[in-house]
Amino acid sequence: MKNWRSILIDRILQTKPGGSRKCSFPGWMKGFAGGEVMLRRSWVQAFLAAFAMVLASDPVLGQSAPAVVELIADHPQLPMPFGFAFMPDKALVISDYKRHQIVRVDPGATPRVRVLAGNGTAGKSDGTGSRAQLNAPHDVVRLADGRVLVADTFNHRVCQIDPQTGALTTVAGEGGKGFAGDGGSPEGARFFETYHLAPTPKGTDYLIVDLGNRRIRKVGVRISTIAGNGSRAVPKDGDKAAESPLLDPRACAMDGHGLLYILERGGHALRVVDNAGKIRTVAGTGKSGPLKDGPALECPLNSPKYLWIEKNGKVLIADSSNHAIRRYDPATGTLSTVAGTGKPGKGKAGDDPTKTDLKDPHAVVVSPEGVITIADSGNARILQVR
Repeated sequence: MKNWRSILIDRILQTKPGGSRKCSFPGWMKGFAGGEVMLRRSWVQAFLAAFAMVLASDPVLGQSAPAVVELIADHPQLPMPFGFAFMPDKALVISDYKRHQIVRVDPGATPRVRVLAGNGTAGKSDGTGSRAQLNAPHDVVRLADGRVLVADTFNHRVCQIDPQTGALTTVAGEGGKGFAGDGGSPEGARFFETYHLAPTPKGTDYLIVDLGNRRIRKVGVRISTIAGNGSRAVPKDGDKAAESPLLDPRACAMDGHGLLYILERGGHALRVVDNAGKIRTVAGTGKSGPLKDGPALECPLNSPKYLWIEKNGKVLIADSSNHAIRRYDPATGTLSTVAGTGKPGKGKAGDDPTKTDLKDPHAVVVSPEGVITIADSGNARILQVR
C-alpha cells in the first residue's frame, strides 16, 4: 500500500496540464520526491491541487476534525436538561430537572419540542401530559424491549412513559421512601432517591442507582441488590460488591460481558464489579481535582454524575464539576478528555470539542448512529460531537 507521500506525487503528476515546461522540486523538498514534473502552472499550484485531491480520496487524511454541534439550546421547556434517551425515530426524550418535566425533542433544522409529562411544578401523580407530576427527574432510559423509563428522583420511584402520548405510570417504588423489597416485586419496593437507570444485557431487566440507600439494585420480575450494603465508605478492592459499602453512587452501567461500572460522585471515582461479584476502583484518585489525562488511577475526577459504555467497551463519563466529558479505556487503564476545557463556560458551536467550554454536564449518551451526545446542563443545551 502506498503511503500518502507517494499518493501525493502521483496526484501531482496527474494534475499537470498539457505543456512542455519542466519544473523541478525546490531544495527543501529534496528527498521528498525525485525527478521533475511537467507543468504549465507553478509547482505550488500543482502541490495544492494535488493535496486537495488526496484529502478528498484518502479516508484518513480527508477526515474532518470533530466539532461541537448544538441540537437544541436555550429552549424555555428545557432550562436544565439532565438524562435522556434516543428513540428509534431519532427523537430524544429528556428529563428536565428544573421544570420537573419529561420533554420530547424531534430534531431538525427547527427542532420540535413538546412536553410529554409534568406541569412545571414538583409533585407526584400518574397521568398524561400536565396531569402527571414529577419531582426533579434525573434520567430517562429506553430498554431493548421498547419500554421508556424515568427516574423520578425525589419521588423515590421509577415510572414508565409513552414517548408519543406522554402517559406516565409508576412501575417501581410505589411503597415510597425507604429501603425494602429485595426478593419481591418492584412495584412495592422502597427506594431513597432514584438517580440513574441503566439497561442490562438481558434487555428486559434494568438497574437503579438507589443513592440514598447507597445501593445498586437490579429490577426484573423480582428486585435485588447487586452492589452496596447501605454503609457509606470507600469499598475495598477485591471485596464482594453486594457486601461492600459505597460512598456516593450516582450512575451505573453494565457492558455486554456483564461488568458493572459504578460512578461515585462524592467518591470522585469509577469502580467496576467483575463477573465474580468483586469490586475495585479503576479511575479517579478519590479526591476532586482538575482535568488530567493519563493513567486513570492518577487522574482526578470532580463530582462525576453520568456514564455510558461505548460499543468498544470504553466508558464515557460526565465529569460534571470539571465541566468535561472523559473516556476511560479499560484496555490501557487510561483516562482522556473528549470534550470540555476544565473551565465552566458556554463554548460556541463548531469548535474543537476539547476547546469548547461546557458547564456542569449531567449526561453523555451515544446515539444509535454512534454520535456522542451531551447534556450541557448548565448551559441549557444538548450538544453532539461530530
